[in-house]
Amino acid sequence: MSLSIFGQVIDIQSSNAVEGATVVIVEPRTTDVLYSTTTTFATAGPGGYFTFNFTVEQVFALMDGAHHRTITLKVYDETVFLGCLDVLVSAVSFMGTQTYEVKVDSSYNPPNNGFLYSIAGQVLEVDGSPIPDLDVKVYEQKMASEDPLETEQTASDGRFLVRYEGPAHSHPDQALIGTCQRL
Repeated sequence: MSLSIFGQVIDIQSSNAVEGATVVIVEPRTTDVLYSTTTTFATAGPGGYFTFNFTVEQVFALMDGAHHRTITLKVYDETVFLGCLDVLVSAVSFMGTQTYEVKVDSSYNPPNNGFLYSIAGQVLEVDGSPIPDLDVKVYEQKMASEDPLETEQTASDGRFLVRYEGPAHSHPDQALIGTCQRL
């Protein structure tokens, strides 16, 4: 019996398939990689489709004894984060009857000197409903001031992806991210 999870990577702005991206299964809200595969035209077929194949033992390990569990499908273009999708999976999910559509923002410009940083999230009301069209801003904090780096708006589902270039010679190990809420 073949146990698989199928998906497709789609650009959120153009609705075109994204081919050649790397798809990784991680624990939600972490970077703990569980399984990975590369989506390319040659290996995954046309249209940005990807497949994760599992043995029965791998499914048991992934489910960790639960009937249902949330996993996150993260998509990268080499080292640049393109987007992600949280998926609630069960034993039926591995029968290959569903294709998960991971919508990503594949448009970005490679940085000139520093690293390209990405911050993604979702803005929700207290009742869990998404907040669309909200500005999400990234600032560089200095001793006595803030310099704006980038602004993006939340989508209809409240999700956002902000990318910005770090200063020259910056490195991800030196990044310090703080969050604040301003209304």
